[in-house]
Amino acid sequence: MNRAVPTRAKAHPETTTRRAPTPIERFDTGWLFLIAGLAILAATVLLPARHDLALAEHRRDAAMAEVERREARITRYEAYLAALERGDPDLIRSLAAVQLNQIPEDARLLPGTPAITMLDADPLPALEPVAMRALPVPEPRSRLERWAVDDRARLWMMLVGGLLMLVGVLPTASLARQSIAGRPPRPA
Repeated sequence: MNRAVPTRAKAHPETTTRRAPTPIERFDTGWLFLIAGLAILAATVLLPARHDLALAEHRRDAAMAEVERREARITRYEAYLAALERGDPDLIRSLAAVQLNQIPEDARLLPGTPAITMLDADPLPALEPVAMRALPVPEPRSRLERWAVDDRARLWMMLVGGLLMLVGVLPTASLARQSIAGRPPRPA
């Protein structure tokens, strides 16, 4: 009962016909890693610079608001000084009331209102401009920006970006197999 088992003859590698590689086989996936690594490294450089710019603009805006407040204060004090030099009777009366405690008994701001007190007669609080509100400090807008701004996380991002670039520039496994087998690599 010797049955002959049909065997397939192994084709010699040189005699087999090569089929044309499909577009997906020709695509080198290393480019994806390279692009991702470059994007991460670019984020570690550009996002902290953008955050620093936002902080600098915040400080500039706060300084400009303070300058405007001080200019308004100077303008009000100059007007007060000009009224004092002109001898404005209302100003002289209020100064006499505040500085010399000489408030006339019948002095009223408006008819039918209570008499002026020492606190009402002081003109200096009216010269001060309204206090400015503090501007909110800009915060990172995304998780990627938070990581890029944080020194410790930025180091990890740089390492991951460098590793991805390294993987991207390494030859693909099919090219390595072909070069080991002694065949010339397929053109990309």
